[in-house]
Amino acid sequence: MSALDEYVNSIRKKKERLQKIRDEFLKAARSEPDEFRRGASKTFARYAEIMEDLFMNIEMWAIGNAGLRSQNEILKNIVMQLQEVKTNARMRLDIAKIEKDYDEQFKKQQNDFRRQSE
Repeated sequence: MSALDEYVNSIRKKKERLQKIRDEFLKAARSEPDEFRRGASKTFARYAEIMEDLFMNIEMWAIGNAGLRSQNEILKNIVMQLQEVKTNARMRLDIAKIEKDYDEQFKKQQNDFRRQSE
């Protein structure tokens, strides 16, 4: 399983837990006779919903970023076929440097995904 898959699974599990927490607080808010506790339960349910939305946005960002990685690889392969690039050593070096920098950042991100999935 890739780091991205592990991370997405981790986020989905966290969202499921937050849904359960939200549901429990809403259930408590409906059955709670004390107005303060009812209000607190509703507030905690809203916070759980906000956190769930944040996790959903993080998940979409991670998936989108992985898709951009694939598109960048395709674009690089196309650019490397251009005659101007084939005949210009400086341009090839610049592209290689950019690719190396991008790969390093992507690997850091993948490692972060792995750490956060644990």
